[in-house]
This record gives sequence, structure tokens and C-alpha cells, in this order.
Amino acid sequence: MIFHRRLERLVENLVDRMLLERLHGVRSLSEPPPGYNPLEAIRGGLFHWVAVPFNGEDVWCQLRCPNATQIEQCGDISNITVDMPKDKTYDYDEIIRLRNYQEKLCELVFNVPTFDGICVLVRESGLCPIM
Repeated sequence: MIFHRRLERLVENLVDRMLLERLHGVRSLSEPPPGYNPLEAIRGGLFHWVAVPFNGEDVWCQLRCPNATQIEQCGDISNITVDMPKDKTYDYDEIIRLRNYQEKLCELVFNVPTFDGICVLVRESGLCPIM
């Protein structure tokens, strides 16, 4: 029992120290810093610049972070990669389903440039035949 209380106090002290270190220099939570723009803070949490490989080049794109509901609307496919046995192959319908999922996900996350803008550029360049 004594050991339990002692351990509890040690953990409380450690957590208190960690919180104080994190809050060091942070103003009161009741007032924002001067010039604070909440929309920019929200934008920073929604959009991220990422180098995306495209045809051997790294292209900087601004990506949107979709929520779970938006991802579910793309289709019933998991984003988790599972090792597949070497002797198994995907049939044509599975490949089409996966490609459609990837396309919907790209349409959802690309903010700058947009997915539609990339498609127009690729079609105009002649890299992709029009179907």
C-alpha cells in the first residue's frame, strides 16, 4: 500500500514537471497571442505540403487531411498494406476497384494542384490517351 502511494506521487510529480516544461513560455489559455488568426491555425491542421513523386520528379503539393467519413466515401478498401502470398495474383476486377479507390482518394486530398488540374495537364501533354 505504501509502495502504491509512493509510486502514485512519483507519477504525479513527473506528469506535473512534463506539463510545466511544455507550458513554459505559453501565455494564458484564456487569451490568444497578439495577431493570432484562428483560421490560419485551422488551415495549418488541415493542409500539409508534401513532396509527391511524379514521373521521376518530386513535386510539392498541398494535401488536405480527410476525416474518416470522407475516406469511407472513397470505397470499402483499407489503407493498410498486407503482405500478399507470392503465388496470389489480383484479378482484373480487384485491380480496377483498387485504382478507382486510389483515384477517389487523390481527388479528395489534392488541394494545390487539384487532381482535376493534374488530369487536364496529363491529357494535354499526350502522356495519357483520352478514353
